[in-house]
Amino acid sequence: MAGPAELPPGSAPYYVVRFARPEHRPQLSAAFAFAAELERAVARCSDQGATRLKLDWWRKALAEAGQSAHPLIQRLRPLAAEPDGLAAMWAMLDATETDVIKQQAPDVDAFIAHCQQAGRLADLLCLASGGRCDAGPLGSYAAAVYRVQGMGRQLQRGHNPLPRDLPPPSNHPAEADHVLADSCRALLEPLRTSAELALQDRARDTLPARRWASQARALHRLLERENYPVQQQHLDITPLAKLWAAWRVR
Repeated sequence: MAGPAELPPGSAPYYVVRFARPEHRPQLSAAFAFAAELERAVARCSDQGATRLKLDWWRKALAEAGQSAHPLIQRLRPLAAEPDGLAAMWAMLDATETDVIKQQAPDVDAFIAHCQQAGRLADLLCLASGGRCDAGPLGSYAAAVYRVQGMGRQLQRGHNPLPRDLPPPSNHPAEADHVLADSCRALLEPLRTSAELALQDRARDTLPARRWASQARALHRLLERENYPVQQQHLDITPLAKLWAAWRVR
């Protein structure tokens, strides 16, 4: 399956969409495209004001999706027509705006709440599969894992992604990895149990969300094995591991 730009072969979304039912693939692809657009907005932000105006444009365009000629908005129109779908995308936009302004979470609970917003992508995946927006634990967990994975890049952009109630990243190499590893565990462990339970669900309409979260779980296990060297490296699982993590979920 040749994928569009948001589905490069070997990526996690590529295998989620590839293993989905053919009639669900266009909407799943559109949901991942929207998430990729938001990730780019944060990564390329050089002017917070301009980026926030762009996010406001997305809010207005999604609310009036039937009138927009924007190619991605047109692809998202069926999801935006559903109140739950529109609410999920607005939550993702709110989480993105928090990242754009580099707002540091005051504590671990606030970090988890942020991941709950960003993780509403899992709800979109359920909706795109003909189900209800009911994948909260899966989305929160996956969003948290990918946020931990990208901490090094956030630090390079001058943003401390750790909550204020956790020790800040150390400038001393001898202790930096140890301190950050403890913080990463504190962020991910509260979400792990509920995600594991949700991954055991067998509902067909949660299958793409469960496959996405299964890939995040495989990444989490890799980060654990390596003791979370996220300040110095951007670790990722191999394309084969992403394929296997998605395929084994039934």
